[in-house]
Amino acid sequence: MATTRERLTVVSLATAGLAIFWLTSCNLLMQTQTPMTWIDQPLDGAHPPLAPLMIQAHAADADGIAKIEFLIFDDLIASVSEGGARLEEASFIWTPPGAGAYTINVRAIDTQGNTNVRAPASVQITIGDETPSSVLPTSTPAANLSVTPEAFTIASPTVTPTMVSGPLFTLQQNANCRLAPATGSDVVDVLMEGSIVVIEGRDEQSAWFWVRKPSENEHCWVSASTGAASGNWLAVPVKDTPTLFVTISPNPADFTPPSISNVTIAPTNVWQKGCGTPDTITISAIVTDASAIGNVIYEIRGPGPMDAGDGYLLPAGGDLYQAVIGPIAGSTGFWSITLRATDMTYNTAEAGPWTIQVVCIQ
Repeated sequence: MATTRERLTVVSLATAGLAIFWLTSCNLLMQTQTPMTWIDQPLDGAHPPLAPLMIQAHAADADGIAKIEFLIFDDLIASVSEGGARLEEASFIWTPPGAGAYTINVRAIDTQGNTNVRAPASVQITIGDETPSSVLPTSTPAANLSVTPEAFTIASPTVTPTMVSGPLFTLQQNANCRLAPATGSDVVDVLMEGSIVVIEGRDEQSAWFWVRKPSENEHCWVSASTGAASGNWLAVPVKDTPTLFVTISPNPADFTPPSISNVTIAPTNVWQKGCGTPDTITISAIVTDASAIGNVIYEIRGPGPMDAGDGYLLPAGGDLYQAVIGPIAGSTGFWSITLRATDMTYNTAEAGPWTIQVVCIQ
């Protein structure tokens, strides 16, 4: 049997253990009074091209996360409200103003108002339009390797990769690729649905893209209405078209712009991303023209300096064109939407603006 002294020793050790656990817990609580954030993408040291860039981050805090904020250097570009969970995620699409080095900072605010403003998550990236968007290597020949402890030699020829840079155009239907940006111009190639070509030029109205032919290192013109452009295609140069490339049509000149009517934008009150639903809006419009429609574009502008975007309304049957915008990750407040339609002879019509309100109740 244990003596009284032995029992007292066990009780003393247990009491000391509880005291150490209590002091350690208090110390941890004092160390975690502010949220912890980390950036999922882009990675530190990344070299993305000059194009819209998604920034994604997480935040954690014992009291729950109320808000995640995105900053470029020390300038706040977006604030995303969260639901108060201990672990929250947020993302924001940022359009860099130009090439160069940038520091992305992310900080969080918990439900008690604490923030990690003195130690935000941070990555440094370099934006440059010279960075290729993808590398497509040519076929790899068999290589005879001779390995020594100091070095190795390759007996086969050097493989030269094909660098593909710039914005891309994805064909959503079979389309003629023409000698000049006009429907009356000669057809020099046929681009099949699903093909992806590099945009290296455009006309003044962005109704036609000058693309590199996939079959050879030559170029032709494809109508923007036959597919979808991705990347910073507005940055590609306007391509001059020599007169000798144009087939003169006997039809009378068309100076009548398209007609934009029956525009609906629903809903006109939309939740900011992460605050609730609906967080997207649908734009519908009837667009007609005496000849043919080249493209229909929307422009959306918000109250903040970074709240801007544009895109295509796509054919939805007959004369109906539609687009879905969102989720909106920018500022709350009133946003304006303007529509612009261009026909195949470069006549342009504009309609709007219409106003929507982006809300988020804290």
